Amino acid sequence: MKEQWKDIKDFPGYQISNKGRVKSYKVVRAGQQRKCDQLSDRSHIMRTESDDGDGYLKVMLRKGGKSYCRKIHRLVAEAFIPNPKGYETVDHISCNKKDNTVGNLRWMTRLDNVSNAYKDGLHENDISNRCQNVVLTEVPVGTQYLFDSVKDAANFLGVHYTTLSHAYKNCELVRGYDVDIRKKDRYVRDSSRNEVMQNRVR
Repeated sequence: MKEQWKDIKDFPGYQISNKGRVKSYKVVRAGQQRKCDQLSDRSHIMRTESDDGDGYLKVMLRKGGKSYCRKIHRLVAEAFIPNPKGYETVDHISCNKKDNTVGNLRWMTRLDNVSNAYKDGLHENDISNRCQNVVLTEVPVGTQYLFDSVKDAANFLGVHYTTLSHAYKNCELVRGYDVDIRKKDRYVRDSSRNEVMQNRVR
């Protein structure tokens, strides 16, 4: 795919590419970062970082002497993907949040995005089947249960699956259980804790 660049809306001096890279024409001088908004004919590729807590790549953009945090996938979608129906959410088709190429992104409603991420799949490409494990920890006992999907864990607790997503993001208990949602390939059993995952509930 040939890399293409477009100006980032509302942020003069910055461009986003269809490969998810950000380019800056800003002039930065030592000791003047907070004041300088001058532009140059030369550009440099900016460093992106993982957003704490959600895994999305972000970049810091400056305007009017202030810094703004922006998610890379949204910048790509806003620049390169038409959104005639005004959908609110940008979805990673492959479930890889680090792949912000235009072909891996699509607009969808917030409700569809939540359902797509957490429901049980009917085919092998379903996101929850490939990417999600749920560990419920009974508080204060400490007994842990591993589930293959958010929906399985929600059925066990007798709640809607979006309740678990909300609890995870806000560090809340659900019916006496702590909720941990993670990618399947990132789950590592702690051998020093014998009680971890002794009971696998389906």
